[in-house]
Amino acid sequence: MDVVKAFEAIGGEFVTPPDELLKKLEKVRAVIFDWDGVFNLGLKGENAPSNFVESDSMAINLFRYFLWKKDHYRLPISAIITGADNPTAKYFASREHFHMAFCKFRNKRHALNELCATYDLEPSEICFFFDDILDFSVAEMVGLRIMVHRDGSPLTHYYARARGLVDYYTGTQGGNGAIRESVEMMLGLANSFEMVTDDRMAISAEYQQYWLQRQAIETSSRTFDAQ
Repeated sequence: MDVVKAFEAIGGEFVTPPDELLKKLEKVRAVIFDWDGVFNLGLKGENAPSNFVESDSMAINLFRYFLWKKDHYRLPISAIITGADNPTAKYFASREHFHMAFCKFRNKRHALNELCATYDLEPSEICFFFDDILDFSVAEMVGLRIMVHRDGSPLTHYYARARGLVDYYTGTQGGNGAIRESVEMMLGLANSFEMVTDDRMAISAEYQQYWLQRQAIETSSRTFDAQ
């Protein structure tokens, strides 16, 4: 299968050429996510849902396993950075054994700097999933940028492309498998989709080793109000 054509066919845009994107992926040791608009449509309101889809959860797990194998069995650092105080984001981070959940960080660069200092990371080693202007200060610094599609924001998307803030722009929206799309795209470019899928399906010895390390992570939460 031609991976590039497969994802362009569903509306994905390779802002950075695939071979250069793959070089960026080779450096990745950490993955961070915005929440609203990435895991869901970003609805707000007293009774608005802040949900996620299970297919994205599976994708993140496969991606972490891929990065773990690539980095000689060292777990990638995983975190959520959101500008809201979001119980569902904290729940997801804990359920999936992420390292950190940063909430109410309206200046998300503060959270990025703390994450890098805590885990001895370079920004160039981070893959970031995001969707909106509040995320641009982080996208400007990190190595690999996945921007999630949203209908009705053509100028925001044009701005990100023009300013060099995005490497891949998804064809699907948040809550409709945008994370799954992006992960499958990266695994496909790396020629690793079948390998990680086979290992997960068989629950191979290596996957079991990864899983035990993953499950041992105790998620830390940080809420920052003074911004």
